[in-house]
Formats: sequence, C-alpha cells, structure tokens
Amino acid sequence: MSYVSVLGETRVVCRLLAITLILGTVSVQTVYGQGCPATSPAVAVTAVITGPPTQIQITAQDTDDGLKSIVVTTSTNATTVVPAFTVGTTSPVVVTATAISQIAGSTVTLTVTDLCGNVTTRDFQFGGCTTTPPAVALTAVITGPPMQIQITAQDTDDGLKSIVVAASTNATTVVPPFTVGTTSPVVVPATTIDQNAVSFVTLTVTDLCGNVTTRDFQFGGPPVITKSFGSTSIQANGSTSLSFNITNPNATPLTGVGFTDTLPAGLIVSTPNGLTGSCDGGTNTASAGSNSISLSGATLAASSSCTFSVNVTGTTAGVKNNSVTVFSTNGGTGNTSSASLTVLPPLPPTIVKAFADSQVQLFGPNSSTALSFTLTNPNAATTLTSVGFTDTLPAGLIVSTPNGLTGSCGGGTITAIAGSNNISLSGATRAAGASCTFSVNVTGIAIGVQTNTTSTLTSNEAPPGAPATASIFVDASFFLWFFHEGGGGGRPPL
Repeated sequence: MSYVSVLGETRVVCRLLAITLILGTVSVQTVYGQGCPATSPAVAVTAVITGPPTQIQITAQDTDDGLKSIVVTTSTNATTVVPAFTVGTTSPVVVTATAISQIAGSTVTLTVTDLCGNVTTRDFQFGGCTTTPPAVALTAVITGPPMQIQITAQDTDDGLKSIVVAASTNATTVVPPFTVGTTSPVVVPATTIDQNAVSFVTLTVTDLCGNVTTRDFQFGGPPVITKSFGSTSIQANGSTSLSFNITNPNATPLTGVGFTDTLPAGLIVSTPNGLTGSCDGGTNTASAGSNSISLSGATLAASSSCTFSVNVTGTTAGVKNNSVTVFSTNGGTGNTSSASLTVLPPLPPTIVKAFADSQVQLFGPNSSTALSFTLTNPNAATTLTSVGFTDTLPAGLIVSTPNGLTGSCGGGTITAIAGSNNISLSGATRAAGASCTFSVNVTGIAIGVQTNTTSTLTSNEAPPGAPATASIFVDASFFLWFFHEGGGGGRPPL
C-alpha cells in the first residue's frame, strides 16, 4: 500500500509492486509499499459474561490493512454497541452484544470491512433457554443446638426465577431476597425447632426457562438404636453376646451420640468382656463383672450407622428383660430398644451305677462283687456343690466286710459301713463338665434278683438328678450243694 501526500492532501492508491509519482507545485513525495493483501478482517467472540443479562464480546481486527467499518447487520433480542474507533486502526475493536430477554435467544450479525475492501460477515447466537434444571444441594450443617442446615440453589445457565418452601416440618426455613435471573448461589437456611423430633424441608426451585428442581431434606432427628442378644437362652453361668446398632436416619451428622444400658439382676458383663466393634469416635465402657454398658461422645455421619457388641453372663435363672434409650447432643433423645434373654437353671447332675458281675453265689466263694458309682456335672459353666445321694441296698445285699472302698468324689464323704445296707455320698463338688467314680464291695445274702435304685442326686445349684438303677442275681447253687453234700463229696458249683 502507498500513502502519498500532495499539498497537505493524503491519497491512498493501491498498486501491486508499483511506484506512483504525483507532481505538485510545491513538493513531491513518493512512498513505496507492498499493495493490498486479500486477507479479511478477523471477527470472533472473545468473552462471555453470563449475567444476567447475558453478554458476549466480539472482537474485530485487521493487522494488515486496518479497519474501515463495523456494521451491525442484525441484532435480534440484543443491544449491540460498536465503540468509536479510528479508521485504519490495526488494534482490536471490541463490540458488546447484551441479551434483552434471558428466556429468548439472541442473534447478532456483524459485517466488518478493512481499508482494502476485504469483508468478513459473522453470525452470533447466544442466550436462550437450556433444559438444565437448577442445582439444589445441602452445602453446610451447623450442629447446634439448634441444628441448622444451609441449602444452596443456583442456575448458571438460565438464572433463578423462584425458590418456594413447599414443606417445612419442625423447621424454620427462610428464603433470602434475590434478584430474579441471578446466576449466583442463593443460600436458604433451615433451623430445627424441637431437638427431639425430626425436621423435614422441601424446596421447589424454578429457573427463568421453567426448569424445576424439587428436593427433600431430613435433619435434626434423633438416632435410632436396636439391641439383640446372640442367643434366646443360655444355661446359668453361660454367656452370649449383646449387640447394639445405632443409625443416623438424617441427611446431616449427629454428635454426642450415646446411651447407658443397666443390665437386669442376674445378668453381668462377662470376664473378659469380649468387646468388638466401635462407634465412630465414641467411648465404649463395659467393665467385666459389672451390670452396665455405655457409649458416649460418638459422631454419626449422615445416613450412617455403627455396631458393637459385648459378652454378658447369666448368673441366675429366669427371663432377663433389658431396655436401652439412645440420645444425641444435636438430635435429642431417640427411641428405646428392648431385648430378652432366658437364663435356664443349671442342668442336674447325673449318676450311673453298675455291678461288676451279673451274679454272685449265696455264701459261696464268689459271694461278693464291686458296686460302682459314676457322677457327672453336665453343665458347661456351672460348678455343682454339695453333691450327694443315698443308696439303700435291697434285702438280699449288704456292704461287704471289708467294704473294699476305692476311688473318691470331689472331696465328698463316702459312707459304706461293713455289714450295713446303706451307701451314701455327701458334700462333693464337681466342676463344670467333670466326673468322679468310686466303688464299694457288696455281698449277696438272699437268693434271687436284687434290684438296687439310688435316691435322686442332689446339689446346691441344680434341680435333683434322676436316680440310678442296677440289678444282680444271687445264686443258691453253692448253698444247696453245701448242705446237700454235707460239705463234701463232690465238686462245688462254680
């Protein structure tokens, strides 16, 4: 391009690789150039301001030939402003187009021409409705008391039109004033009224394009506890687990969660306590041998739960009914959960008796045999004390002389006086699952079947055990042979 000045007048003459000479009366000036390139001006969106209202910034520039004109050919639902600029500038010129209505779409067409006549025409569409609904979310929790939640509503595409509290149960919910069409976040606080009840809030949020979001929020309610025994029944001095499950039903955390469970009479914490599990930072207390289990200072996240268990031991028979109530600092007092355990009395001791031989001879060389007694404590966890019985022999049997006593039974006293018809045990102690055996010799004194039954087997801790029975035959063969033969004249019967 050549710029020629004549008498203070500047003319622009476009020639490719040419030299132009103009004579004047005063002076002659010749400027050599490269001619007009065919490059059109650059026109592009360089910024978007979401608003409201929505605005776009369109930048036009021609670094080769300089700008001559920027014409707004079309401007639908938009206010389009072309700023003043110096013709021939090669600097960028920023045109602003601002939406008039946020709901309707906006269209702008720019025609940009440079000094060499190169032209660029560009269409721009912006604004208008999307189908994206507003975002509505819980963004903060103030544990209190009273508990407060903060709900944030925002629509960065179409702007907010309304926020309606569709429901607010046990809560004070406040929608702050806001500019219709704002794309900034709007924070709605909801504060619980009664700490011991659940709060419910429902928000309906609409944007300028009619897109709707409805969200429900539950908060401020107390925790929920359930408890259960590992077995429905146990033997006395037996053990089972006692489990606790605590749930936070809210969309917000609960703090200071705890309870104290006082066990009923006849139920204690086992030794060792068998504690398993935990409850989110809380302190579990369950001292072995005590009648109390507690939790304090736990925190439960939204919609979470925790579980722990302790072993307990039944010390007396009967139905043990146990209840516990859960509480929290910011959610108030929750429900009461109950569970029952039946503690059965100890099983009675058992006794088995047996003769060493199936028969003995009346007054013969084989007139005596051993009578043994085996006693057992069938309980898995209970020691039986003062175990005893009495065995009165039938008329055809007596305790031999000597009595041939062997064995013992848990420190008890065994009585078997030679020539008497009575055998007894008193004051024995049998540990859980333990047995003992002793035997006494008895002699047949009358012919026939001798059936022998003990008394019941007693103890301090358990109901009486069943008696034991055994039989032996007293044979008269030797007696008859002896008197028939006069004591001789043949082999005696075996």
